[in-house]
Amino acid sequence: MTKEVCSIPGCGRTIIARGFCTMHYKRWWKGQDLFKVIRHGYNYSRVHSSWSHMKARVRRHSIYLRKGIKVCPQWEDFNQFLKDVGEPPSTLHVLDRIDNDGNYEPGNVRWVTREENCQNGDNAKCSREDVVSIRKASKLMLAKEIAPKYGVSRRQVCDIINRKVWKNV
Repeated sequence: MTKEVCSIPGCGRTIIARGFCTMHYKRWWKGQDLFKVIRHGYNYSRVHSSWSHMKARVRRHSIYLRKGIKVCPQWEDFNQFLKDVGEPPSTLHVLDRIDNDGNYEPGNVRWVTREENCQNGDNAKCSREDVVSIRKASKLMLAKEIAPKYGVSRRQVCDIINRKVWKNV
């Protein structure tokens, strides 16, 4: 029995899926050019990983497809993305869109912590103003009285008051 080789001309490695070897399959999955040789020195860095995952999300996740969210054409080139966005300040930072209905483009992308990223999501129940109000109200009212006013659970109110969530407000 002959082993099947990668469908990319000149590769010769054994296929694992969709007619590609491991390397070319990963490139296909991330939406990268299968034939391009990458020479920027950032292959396994956090910024490169964020860039490739951003492109994969836009191409494969139904919520992005439904909303019509895209990556701006100049960011198909990693070097341009790196020039515009820069590297994350720390390993705790992730890529975030300021306007969740907007595209991945200059002026709508920033590095934030995971907690800040969750607070910016479409499913965040409280705004910054709500958090401040909840903390002020907690001096006069019980959590079970505050919760219905803001449409959150009593547990969520307690977590806000005790700064288990929204620590940065």
